[in-house]
Amino acid sequence: MTDYTRKVVNVKKALEQEDLLDYGFEHRDKTTVEVKFDYFIQEGSKKNNYSVTGYIFIPKALKVNKETYSKVKFYRDFQGFIRFQTPIFPIKAIANPKNGLSPLNRIRDLLQAFVNGTGGRNEIHELEYELKMLAQIFRSNLRNQVIFLVDLISRDDTVEIIVDSVSEILEAIDDVQVAFLSLERLIYTMQLPEHLRACYRAADEYMSYYIEHYLTILHGRLERDAMFTQVLPDLQEMVFTQQDRRKRLKYNLVIGDAWKGWDGASTKLVGDSTDSGTPGDSGAARDVEDKNDNAAGVPVSTVNHHARRDPSKFQYWKSTLKQYIKSVLDLEIIRSKSMARYRQAIAVVGAAVAMAVSVLTGFLLELYLPNTSLPFILAVMVAYALKDRIKSSINSSGEKMLRRWFPDEKYEIQDPLTGQEIGRCKESMAFITREQVPQEVMDIRNKDRHSILEREAGNEEIIKYRKGIKLYARKILQLHERHKNINDILHINIQNFLNYGLDPEERVPYLDRQQRVIKDVPVPVMYHLNIILQLQYKTGDDGVKTQFKRIRIVFNKQGIQDVEEINT
Repeated sequence: MTDYTRKVVNVKKALEQEDLLDYGFEHRDKTTVEVKFDYFIQEGSKKNNYSVTGYIFIPKALKVNKETYSKVKFYRDFQGFIRFQTPIFPIKAIANPKNGLSPLNRIRDLLQAFVNGTGGRNEIHELEYELKMLAQIFRSNLRNQVIFLVDLISRDDTVEIIVDSVSEILEAIDDVQVAFLSLERLIYTMQLPEHLRACYRAADEYMSYYIEHYLTILHGRLERDAMFTQVLPDLQEMVFTQQDRRKRLKYNLVIGDAWKGWDGASTKLVGDSTDSGTPGDSGAARDVEDKNDNAAGVPVSTVNHHARRDPSKFQYWKSTLKQYIKSVLDLEIIRSKSMARYRQAIAVVGAAVAMAVSVLTGFLLELYLPNTSLPFILAVMVAYALKDRIKSSINSSGEKMLRRWFPDEKYEIQDPLTGQEIGRCKESMAFITREQVPQEVMDIRNKDRHSILEREAGNEEIIKYRKGIKLYARKILQLHERHKNINDILHINIQNFLNYGLDPEERVPYLDRQQRVIKDVPVPVMYHLNIILQLQYKTGDDGVKTQFKRIRIVFNKQGIQDVEEINT
């Protein structure tokens, strides 16, 4: 049920998006929050420009400041990933043979090219791409449809709609699977590279597992209401069909009965003998052999019947498979070398100036002082030391100038399918004072500070983080008919903020009025990390639209306790 509760708000935003720059957030684990920015590609314009400016307010008690928290640490804790958003397709549209955008139809056309003898290296690359795209589109849009059905259940006037929708979803799932499995014969009988067969199996296992996963979520919600009893048998049949299929094909994503008898400490079933199995096989050969990828980068797993039942492998394989399939959306990020060239130029200038001063000083000293005198020797020593200080000062001043006038990092964004540049990105961070924070941002920060003491205490360090994105909209739409949005994902890890935090609980002495005794009352110790986001993008009429968002991360020494959005 966790997947539903975490995703529902963000999925709705994706489907109902009105702003060209939107955001959502998710509490991932005890130290990590994911903030996702959606950049909508504007048709009719050559380039789209977006900017995200974050003002991060950190309690001073955590001792995170410019002396203890470097840029290197910041970019390690605030890591960004840029990828395409999964295209939005109703499930039934995937199986529609007239839908030219459906990856299922594109896979069929690519396989036909190999049947006709016209398939080559490009078609092999495109076939793997479309197989992964099919699995990802299917999974994402099945999730979206289940989420909206679950959201409709709370309404009294939607029973008939939900019953009909469940039947339609099950029919659409069946249509997609039948069409997909009809390609299996061609995949295995034609002389295609082995990694394409592995990719086909990965897509099949991925879709089958998530059919079971999301339909189980839907079943769990529908079974609470007697009005939906009639659709439960059909849901159960579909779920059991997927379970049986993965067991029969010896896939790894098998749970439930397959784990019975596992002793919790090894990959063998309780009571299994080490010499059971195929004659001639050693016990080591029957152990699980999970591999991240083969030579072509496709996740594979050599699994025997018994080791497949080891539940400790389930999450590993699920994560591996998910990462492999979702890689179809990833964009290549190439770091620009311009900053390194600027630093090298400054270093050359510093060395040249220092050498010029040293040579000139030596020339003047020889004119006025005997080169064997003590004053000459002392002056040469001072000049030599001065040369090093001049070089160091120029390098330091140049670094400050670079930080002031240039971003910390610049990247090229490349399309993974063609390798063409489709955008650019730059980002920078710096500690700033309260006086450097725009008044509008400070007003948002102080909105829930009702005491003047809170507002004037100045008990927070402030980091300003800025990211600018330029997307070549026309080129993206020429290369990809299905992609309309770019996701910019920021993972915020607060592990470094916990080092100086107090214990999660403080015991405060309290004199009880009734019993007339002193009690130690446990009081929780919490910290708030407030992040105010300024989202901006250029509109078609050369205007700029700005909106502010605020996130509060509530945490203690043990990690994140809550993440909440505060009205601005």
